[in-house]
Amino acid sequence: MRVPSVLLAIVTYGALVPGSVSGDDGLTLDRVVATRCFGCHDQTNHAGGLNLESLVAAGLPNDASDSASFRTWVRVHDRVRELEMPPNERLAQPERTTVLNSLHETLVAAEVRTRKEIGRSTLRRLTRTEYENTLRDLLGLPALDVRDPSGTPSHRAVAWRSQAFSLQPRQEQAWTVSSADPVESEGVDDFAAIALDRSAAIGSFGEGMISAYQAALCSPDFLFLRESVGGLDDYALASRLWYFLWCSTPDAELTSIREILERRRADPTCAECHRHIDPPGFALESYDAIGGFRTRVRALEQGDRVTRPPALAGRHEFLLGLPVDASGQLADGRSFGDIGEYRRLLLQDERQIARNFVNQLIVYATGTPVSFADRDVVERILDETADKQYGLRSLVHGVIQSEVFRRK
Repeated sequence: MRVPSVLLAIVTYGALVPGSVSGDDGLTLDRVVATRCFGCHDQTNHAGGLNLESLVAAGLPNDASDSASFRTWVRVHDRVRELEMPPNERLAQPERTTVLNSLHETLVAAEVRTRKEIGRSTLRRLTRTEYENTLRDLLGLPALDVRDPSGTPSHRAVAWRSQAFSLQPRQEQAWTVSSADPVESEGVDDFAAIALDRSAAIGSFGEGMISAYQAALCSPDFLFLRESVGGLDDYALASRLWYFLWCSTPDAELTSIREILERRRADPTCAECHRHIDPPGFALESYDAIGGFRTRVRALEQGDRVTRPPALAGRHEFLLGLPVDASGQLADGRSFGDIGEYRRLLLQDERQIARNFVNQLIVYATGTPVSFADRDVVERILDETADKQYGLRSLVHGVIQSEVFRRK
């Protein structure tokens, strides 16, 4: 009764597999597999645990959703390609070509169909090293050591708990985080609620904030790199680039951010915007993550040791690395060497400084950005306060009296 089952498999397979169409030599994938492979891999003989007869009867996958079947057919392809299958008598070249071409065409098409639905990569978490490095850079604490519940530094898994999240990783290999993604207001509100509830429960605002920070740093939005199916957007692409090259955001010793910006400024499609937005960033290199003035960047591996007060000895240790480069050039070509020179250049146009301040006052007072139609209102406020040197009291009074403030 073996012949009918083999014939049934061939007929079924030929009907289901696009690659089974006969070529000029009359060879088809199903015919080669049935005549040359079933002797060792049919429903009775499962050499190597491989039952090709059942796979043939089911047909090649239309997509990669059945991962076990897909991997098996990939294995068959690779074994034939490496001349390992059949083991005793090699396929004739036309037979081998038929098998490889047909499997390649069908498996690639199946995987492409699956990628269009779910993408190429799976949901990705940062490794423990990436997570720790990101926290160090984000918080400005280069010696931060993330520990597990037992306090073992070498394990370095996150063990923070909060009333919103309680994370215990199923595996030690991977922890992930996205510090490049934009934050939705709804998410911020959730963490604010945690802080307020915790503060009310224990009577400590500080502890409430700690609970909110713990929840945020253990949340899925922070632990996972968010990537949508298809081409990566700017945030996802930047995250993938940073973690690929540096296992975190770039540190100052690479001087990568300035180099990247310089390359973008050299690109005509990017230069127009960057010549306006880069100078403030370069000038503010003189300040660290918490606003402290600095002349050298922090480093972890190479640099000069810092003399610290005894109370801080051993805590958050870091080295002094390369000198800060706070120089740059304004869009109009004027150059500056540090934050002081940059400030003096800006103050040469007091009206522009006042204009920006009025814009921010309006946003803060009304909760709405300054629109194109609001620009005339801003200019009238500036005209009315120019003889008062754009004093704070005068600007605030001008905003309050304006129609922007007084109308919905």
